Amino acid sequence: MKTPIATSISAALIVAAGQADALPPIWESDLGSQLFELQDSSESERVAVKLPTPFAFAGETYDRVFVYVGGKVTLGSDDELACCPEPSDLLDAEPPVIGPFWTDLSTEDGGAIFALVENDRLVVTWSDVRSDSNEDQGYAFQAQLLSDGTIVFGFDRSLPLGDDALNAELVVGVTDAETPGSEWSFSTQTPFSTSSPTVFQSFEENETGFPLGDRNVVFTPNGSGGFDVTAERSAPPEPCSPADLAEPFGELDIADVTAFLEIFGEGC
Repeated sequence: MKTPIATSISAALIVAAGQADALPPIWESDLGSQLFELQDSSESERVAVKLPTPFAFAGETYDRVFVYVGGKVTLGSDDELACCPEPSDLLDAEPPVIGPFWTDLSTEDGGAIFALVENDRLVVTWSDVRSDSNEDQGYAFQAQLLSDGTIVFGFDRSLPLGDDALNAELVVGVTDAETPGSEWSFSTQTPFSTSSPTVFQSFEENETGFPLGDRNVVFTPNGSGGFDVTAERSAPPEPCSPADLAEPFGELDIADVTAFLEIFGEGC
């Protein structure tokens, strides 16, 4: 019998209720330990992480993973396909790949990568990492690997593409590196089910907009060799106006109102 996702991950996940609106519904606030001590780590840098409970994926179990600066995790061993992925690379990467945001990233200009290792899950957080083409733009995203094979991606709302934000293609997805799969839109086609462990969405280098900001994408093993894939996003912030912002200050004279509108004229 398939375990409902809400039951499977209930106590293990931190729900982002009450946190910043930019976070998805499922987000672990305890980042754990920093993996990369140096600030000049490129996308090919990786660190091995030992798992106390093996992670089940595509009929195999893995007690060790490799976390890459470039937005991916490989299972069992490392590989050399670190930079600038294309969808075809999903089947060329020797070990299986869990890729929440696989692209050309670096911590040279800021950001850090963390891992929280618990008995039944691994949480990897890429916090404010940068792309090689835009050292001022930070990216925050998370991958949670549960011992039962469930995978949860989480994305901060501010993950822009286009306008030279990234200088390489971006792949979001998972693969056993052997079984062909299909490309899906996680933002418009979920929920869906697959019989293949290769499930992904790709984005071109100059594509504008990242539709998965403030969303979770959850991959739940379905017993057919693939996943039931769902996506959920945080509720958008409620709109507000200058009048809403001014209300706590009480009655304002015309000079105060003029000054206030100059500062808060665009609202919240």
